[in-house]
Amino acid sequence: MVNAIPFQKRATVFGKCPPIPGLPTQPEEISVSISPDPVVPGQTDTLLKKNRINTKRPKAYAIGVAVAKLSSNPPDGIGCALAIVGGSSSNIVSYPIASILNP
Repeated sequence: MVNAIPFQKRATVFGKCPPIPGLPTQPEEISVSISPDPVVPGQTDTLLKKNRINTKRPKAYAIGVAVAKLSSNPPDGIGCALAIVGGSSSNIVSYPIASILNP
């Protein structure tokens, strides 16, 4: 084979979220993996949180995930999910994902 390019698996790297303006204590970074990696269009993928959060978990908290195309400015939201654990969504006036998708 001449001029062949070896197959290289891309690794999706999750980093710390951007600062949330006006928030006195910024959220700590969490370790996340995705499978399959790279994501295959049309197939189900799984996100997994892999580490322990160091602060004490409150009785009620939210878990959010957003997917956006970065080819537009602001990013074009493709999908978003929000889980409320131990509380009510009526307590949420704003959520950081909205500020990322609509700066």
